[in-house]
Amino acid sequence: MINRILGFLSSAPPPRPLPEVDAAHLIGAMMLRLARADNRMNLPELQAIDRLFIRRLGMKAVEAAKMRADCERLEEVLPPTEELGALLAAKIPPEQRFALREGLIEVAEADGRIDARESEMIEKIRNLLQRAPDEIAAHNLA
Repeated sequence: MINRILGFLSSAPPPRPLPEVDAAHLIGAMMLRLARADNRMNLPELQAIDRLFIRRLGMKAVEAAKMRADCERLEEVLPPTEELGALLAAKIPPEQRFALREGLIEVAEADGRIDARESEMIEKIRNLLQRAPDEIAAHNLA
């Protein structure tokens, strides 16, 4: 019986590959990281992320939910927030960064209030996005 169980476990399908690390997936991962900042990611925050994908990327609801699931897997393996901010600064043109900050605020407010940890993270991301990617990288090496 144990051999049958072990055989079943070893025949599990391989995990899905991580999505491409493009700007949209990085933004989604950052929004998920923000949603977890207060140690409780909840349904209104997840729904806010989906709505942002629908509104900003023109997705259907199912596509947005799949994208969020991909971003959740990606967020788990991405570097610390400071490095993720540098990646975002490199991939998002300055004129689009305000929209990212507004999206982050929308996610943080989705559950009715912005926690102090969420507010701190939004401010940290805003500061990272205002700096040049090479300046952030040099700071991380110091």
